[in-house]
Amino acid sequence: MNHWSLIIVLGLGFLAAGLIGVCIYLNRSIIYPIRQLDRNIQKVKAGETNLLPPQIQANNEISRLGIEFYDMMQQLHVLQQQMLLKEKQKRDLEIEALQAQINPHFMYNTIGSIKMLLRLGRSEQAISSLSALVDVLKNTISRSDKTIPLEEELNILKSYIYIQQRRYSEFQFEVTLPEPLKRYHIMRFLIQPLIENSLRHGYEEISHNTKISVVFSADYPNRILNVTIQDNGCGITPEKLQEILTMPQKTRGLNGIGIKNIMERIRLNYGSPYSVQFQSSPCQGTTIVLILPLLTGKDEDTAYESTN
Repeated sequence: MNHWSLIIVLGLGFLAAGLIGVCIYLNRSIIYPIRQLDRNIQKVKAGETNLLPPQIQANNEISRLGIEFYDMMQQLHVLQQQMLLKEKQKRDLEIEALQAQINPHFMYNTIGSIKMLLRLGRSEQAISSLSALVDVLKNTISRSDKTIPLEEELNILKSYIYIQQRRYSEFQFEVTLPEPLKRYHIMRFLIQPLIENSLRHGYEEISHNTKISVVFSADYPNRILNVTIQDNGCGITPEKLQEILTMPQKTRGLNGIGIKNIMERIRLNYGSPYSVQFQSSPCQGTTIVLILPLLTGKDEDTAYESTN
């Protein structure tokens, strides 16, 4: 009896030790990873994505599932940081565009033109120039929305052109905006810098023969807005055009907004297939085409979802 009792006791001891070992194994390889995975899921729900995988990993389905989860979280964290960087870049470009609109040289030249008109006794033209300047500044300072209706953009352009015609001469300026397009929206500070660039760099001398046109058209099935800015200036050589397209962001155009700013804002806000296209050759003028999304007012906040 003592012999069998000893065997039974030893058997029960080995069985208990085996059960304890199995429990430790299950806790280490299954229960603990599941609990840790659950805690990390709760962290993700709270907004934390920068999670590190546990140091102890077993070679089973639970551990492999956990590793896939942590890899996914790391990728999500990287994408989140990229989105934050992109948003910061967009804000920086928009602030730069806004600040550049209030360009000291533009203000100085406009006020100088108004003073000259007053000295010449052209008070009505001086008042009209001052009203046009107020319209331009009002759009720059008091507007916080990213886009404006094309009809408003057209009115601002006319005010800006009126000021420039008082400064330079009665050069020709034509706009084609079909009635159905007037309700659609466009990002602010895109067209005016390109017109200013044409006036500043496209002509040796601005005269009555100077002609700049802006044509708005739409590809309704593909929801694309095309804005074509064309001048009859001296044109650009292929080498110079390549230099313009690759110039640093700090290089600025006529009102302080560089062409690179416009290209980057379109890319960051809308992504592919929207872009800026240039066509130019010496003595043949320059054509710039803005390819933009066809937006209504309610589309403003969702226009660039595809880029995120």
